[in-house]
Amino acid sequence: MKEEMEWHKKAKALSERNSVQMKSGAPPTLRLTVELVPKPLWGRSLAKLAPRSEWGALRQQVFEKYAGKCAICGATARIAHEVWEYNDAAHVQRLRDIIPICDVCNLVKHLGRTGVLAAQGEVVQSQAIYHFLEVNGCDLKTFYAHERQVFDTWHERSRHKWTIDYGPYAHLVRPDGDGTLP
Repeated sequence: MKEEMEWHKKAKALSERNSVQMKSGAPPTLRLTVELVPKPLWGRSLAKLAPRSEWGALRQQVFEKYAGKCAICGATARIAHEVWEYNDAAHVQRLRDIIPICDVCNLVKHLGRTGVLAAQGEVVQSQAIYHFLEVNGCDLKTFYAHERQVFDTWHERSRHKWTIDYGPYAHLVRPDGDGTLP
């Protein structure tokens, strides 16, 4: 709880500094965003469906391509993050890319799960918020507006049945992971 309060204070101070800088120009382009996977698609990642050895080899290639650095903030990366795009009209989720990211960018990307883990005392959610502000050079108002929009989209997407297109990685999916959800 004490660590959460410390990160919250840091985030608030950074927000105030960034807010002053934002007034002198256009709103920042968000390099680090929250990406919430619709509930019907949970557990259908390439990391879970590809054979372990092939996922490991792909993960290694991704890390080598970026010299072990986070593709978003440049810190040491430890996670191979699947970048998905959504066709909301056709309800198709398509795997576009895999990039290396650091632990804190991962907390931001999966902010819904981060909230659950924070409630259990496993992570500090304010650290993720601070990182969002730091990477994007924005204020808390920008963060909360982005968070609200992403969660609204997640709620809407979670109401539908989806088809998964593993894109350039489809050859790695086992036969039982054909992308069609029941």
